Amino acid sequence: ALRFHNTKHLFNRQVDRGFAVEDVKAVVKYADSKKKQRTGRRGGTISKFKKTVDGKTLVVVAEIKKAECWLMTAYHED
Repeated sequence: ALRFHNTKHLFNRQVDRGFAVEDVKAVVKYADSKKKQRTGRRGGTISKFKKTVDGKTLVVVAEIKKAECWLMTAYHED
């Protein structure tokens, strides 16, 4: 199982963009799609995850290294 770490940026965006951190974690765990972006500063892989629920797609960018996951940002896709 992944151990999640929230970032300050994610916390700020959560307030601005109206999503719950639990929803963000669910997108990473049960993504409809996952696209690798680059290597992150912690030595993990930064990927973009997407999941659509009730007609709204939540996009999450996170860095994963072994069992650690740093949630970087999230937003609803138009």
